[in-house]
Amino acid sequence: MVDAVPINCIGGKTTMIKVTLGSPIDFSGAYIVRFKGIQLDECGFPHPFSIETGFSVVDCPLSVILSVNPADFCAGHCTQLTATAAGGDPNTYSYAWSVPAPNAQTIPICLSVPTTYSVTVTDAAGSVPAIASILVTPLPKPYIGNDTTVCQSQGLIWFTTTVPGGQWYGKGINPDRRWESRWDAWRLGASTIDEVIYVDPNGCTDTLIVTKIPLNQGGHNAACPGAPPFQVTGGSPAGGTWSGPNITPGGLFTPTIAGTYPVTYTHPNGCSGTKNVNVADLIMPPDDTICASKDIFNLPVTPFGGTGGSGYCEQREWSV
Repeated sequence: MVDAVPINCIGGKTTMIKVTLGSPIDFSGAYIVRFKGIQLDECGFPHPFSIETGFSVVDCPLSVILSVNPADFCAGHCTQLTATAAGGDPNTYSYAWSVPAPNAQTIPICLSVPTTYSVTVTDAAGSVPAIASILVTPLPKPYIGNDTTVCQSQGLIWFTTTVPGGQWYGKGINPDRRWESRWDAWRLGASTIDEVIYVDPNGCTDTLIVTKIPLNQGGHNAACPGAPPFQVTGGSPAGGTWSGPNITPGGLFTPTIAGTYPVTYTHPNGCSGTKNVNVADLIMPPDDTICASKDIFNLPVTPFGGTGGSGYCEQREWSV
């Protein structure tokens, strides 16, 4: 914006106008000022007119500032560094960067740690070179660990991160609780590979691969004291061995006396899983009456681990 004010007026006439620029001139070069006005004649009719004059600026010093766009970016990613120069001859600017880069006003930069960059700007007019520096600091990249393996029997993993407060993604992550770092092996189903991704509050990410090693020791078993030996359930994949009290390597358990007996299935793949064989007299709840609309509930039956109407104790019925 330009402000023009007549000065030294005599009889409503002047030959001088003071021109005030809205912003200072910071480039050397040739400039033209055009003035448009309206002159009223003696009858009051307007007559538009325009005049122009030129001037030169040859002594603006070179200056330069550096800026990063986007300013927020994740470590290991790229952004752009721009040198905004002023003064001198803008048609002949030359940019010499402190890193290997083309002679350009804007260059791409990729960094993982805070790094200082500088640029020297020169022109063909012989102006004193302008130098600027800037420290560029990327947003920290979260770290959630290296790729890992987990036995199916282990069940779950709690991951950790260096930048908390974000969201977790993967087959083993509960989609309704992505703020939790809990990973459950059972969510993979038949899959054995899961890519776990963490996105921190800044949008920066880290990824690892979880490999699930199959091992299923089966659910708990139950029997009555003195019942015949029986084969415990589970034990996959085949090729492993059972260990523990009253059990053979092949998984044949002898329920001698009442008690809770932990038995372990160990496989050559390096995984193992433990479950209980509960040996006790069969105790059923008394007969009861319930409404058909009642929610599903568990029957309080002892010992836990039976198969509901059959198994290794005397079969009994419960009336509803």
